Amino acid sequence: MVNTDNTDLYDWLQAGALSFCQSEIMELVKEHLTLATPQTLSDPVTTSPEEMEAKFTRTLAMSFSALASLLRSLDQKRLQALLERPKFWKYAKNKYASIRQSFYELLFQLCLHLPSVAQEHTKSVATTVLTNLQETELGPATAVWTAALQVMETSDWSKPSYSQLRFWRLPCVQKIF
Repeated sequence: MVNTDNTDLYDWLQAGALSFCQSEIMELVKEHLTLATPQTLSDPVTTSPEEMEAKFTRTLAMSFSALASLLRSLDQKRLQALLERPKFWKYAKNKYASIRQSFYELLFQLCLHLPSVAQEHTKSVATTVLTNLQETELGPATAVWTAALQVMETSDWSKPSYSQLRFWRLPCVQKIF
């Protein structure tokens, strides 16, 4: 039997710890997504190149997942700074499926929980998501289509942009409509 007093206390403590450490967590995530390389995360002398690459891949995927989890309580200025970096948007084409999947899951969460921020970056968000609907691997394909549906709900379609017009010409979209 679970004691509700203890679970309430646990939830309160967890929220407090997250709030207290949020700045440090965001800095670490930002560092991983903008500066980290396989060589900076591991010791090249003692670690094989394959292990370094695997650790780097896991770290990037975890960083996107952590960022998605923090979106509701995140300082939007820090998030804006990350979204304004061109390197951030290049993860949509990363060679590893787990990174692409977690990237698109983050964009879905961004549109869902912070639609105003997504609207400020609508050109990047819409272009990135809507031009990658031909994703062939299952995990990233599911994530990109889920993100696309959320982008379509979030975006202002009364003034279609070039990227939105290109979206309608994609063969996979024409088959649906």
